[in-house]
Amino acid sequence: MERTLSSENFKLACESIYHHEFLVDVGMGIKLPSRSLIIAYGEGKHLWYSPGPIDDVLVQEIQSKFKKIDMIIAPNLFHHLYLKQAYEAFPGAEVYAPRGLDKKRKDLDFNRIKIFNSFEDLQIVDYFDGLVLTHHTFLRELVLFHKKTETLIFTDFSFNFSKKLPTILTGIFLRIFGAHKGLKQSRLIQKTCKYPKEFLNDCQHVFRLGDRAQKLVMCHGDIITDDLKPKWDALKKLVTKRYS
Repeated sequence: MERTLSSENFKLACESIYHHEFLVDVGMGIKLPSRSLIIAYGEGKHLWYSPGPIDDVLVQEIQSKFKKIDMIIAPNLFHHLYLKQAYEAFPGAEVYAPRGLDKKRKDLDFNRIKIFNSFEDLQIVDYFDGLVLTHHTFLRELVLFHKKTETLIFTDFSFNFSKKLPTILTGIFLRIFGAHKGLKQSRLIQKTCKYPKEFLNDCQHVFRLGDRAQKLVMCHGDIITDDLKPKWDALKKLVTKRYS
């Protein structure tokens, strides 16, 4: 279903944050570029945000580079396909998933998984700020702000594609949902939002975190380290207009 984009796996995205890029085959010729993150925090701790496809080579690399994984997070109600493989590969890690995933994934061990409904449930406030988009019940995404590197981290809150996409149909798919080029929030988020005013309040919280950020690392598209402010301001304007 998925394949890695290169023979290497986790590469340095920016200080303390490593990423593994892969393609998700969503069918009908649509292959969506995606990213899994391992974030260093505290004294030698590591958080695995949105685990991707896992094999023995990947596990060995993680063990060699990071020694151990302290926390594994399925950050929203879409990014959970490899959660079981991740916690089975690293049984010593704490595992978190959003409220509602138990209704979608009957195969997961919810005696093993801690459910989060707020950022504070993860107990990492010394190293991160963040929030859960609780008012988008179709998504329930965890957004993180890594204090040490001033990096904002999210999954489907926004895409940022600028390079050539893997298939023509991928480009058509993203164009339909308004996320084919640049820092954009997909119209699919709008179409599935039951509480737009409340969700806009959540978005404004994300905007405040982003105003402090020096970097954006998202799970779909190009990492942003340069010219962040005008791109971020344009996203804020687009989202605010959409839900106001």
